[in-house]
Amino acid sequence: KEYEKSESKLISQIHTVAANYATSSIAEVVSKLESIVSMLTDSSIRGDRLFTAFGSIDAMIESVEKMNRKFETDLQDIENEYRDLVEHCMIQAKRLYTDLLKICNSSRAQIFEVGGQTQMVKMDLPDEKEISEGASRAAIEKEIDFGANELKTLLLSDHDDKAVKKKIKSVIGSEKLLHKFIGKDSIQVRVYKIDINRENSGYKKWEDALTQNSGAEKFVVFFSVVLTLMNYTRSTAGFADKSAKSVLILDNPFGKITSGHLLRPMFE
Repeated sequence: KEYEKSESKLISQIHTVAANYATSSIAEVVSKLESIVSMLTDSSIRGDRLFTAFGSIDAMIESVEKMNRKFETDLQDIENEYRDLVEHCMIQAKRLYTDLLKICNSSRAQIFEVGGQTQMVKMDLPDEKEISEGASRAAIEKEIDFGANELKTLLLSDHDDKAVKKKIKSVIGSEKLLHKFIGKDSIQVRVYKIDINRENSGYKKWEDALTQNSGAEKFVVFFSVVLTLMNYTRSTAGFADKSAKSVLILDNPFGKITSGHLLRPMFE
């Protein structure tokens, strides 16, 4: 009776294990457990069935242990790749932050005859001392973890490659990384409006400049942004030498500008 009780319990356990792991990565191994059940219940088999069953189960355990060791190696590789990904995202976010600062700083021009240069483009970026790289890294890690879970759900469902790429871009795209690095969801851009009276000149939000500035004033704003980006790309390409000369060819460079108080700073 004890034997039959133990045999019944073992067979029940085998069925449970086979069912639980039927769709797992070790399904090929556990599927062979059914043959153990047949061996235990087939009275026509001669010889020591228990010894044979024990040997078979022992061999399966060894196979699963080998697979586990491979999984552990794979998981370690994934952990290493994850840390590399976070590090690359941090580097990219910090580079974007410092590049935006460079872009703003390269927008300086001599607007008025008296006084120093004026910065034509400003962004409300936090000061470098205000940014905690620890907090930035934690925010980026959290975003990657959240995005990875969303991506996993997407990959397990009906999906197309475009949807997957769109999701990846939304998680580790440059804009998202920058926002996580500086701890702000938006960056306000302000541009300098030049008025004929210096007292009336000042900074305006980019969106306000588009709707409130005159055509000539908008032209100067757009022109300053274009030249700022050109200055930036020249410097990143290694052409920032002050002795190097350059020529910009424009069709109708004056545009809508007819006033001297805008023409002079534009050429500056």
